[in-house]
Amino acid sequence: MAVKRKLASIQYVHDITPIEGADRIECVHVLGWTVVAKKGEFHVGDSCVYFEVDSFLPVCEEF
Repeated sequence: MAVKRKLASIQYVHDITPIEGADRIECVHVLGWTVVAKKGEFHVGDSCVYFEVDSFLPVCEEF
């Protein structure tokens, strides 16, 4: 039986690390993944919507 995946879920920011040489973006760590976000947009402990790798988001203002 195949495991059904949630392609989007509410998660929490576990850590934030700088990107050397970048002044407008930083690495945000969620669920063991490292994603890039605008600097200062998230703080450790913030909730966020996490879209799994290979999720397809329709072209619209919300995404």
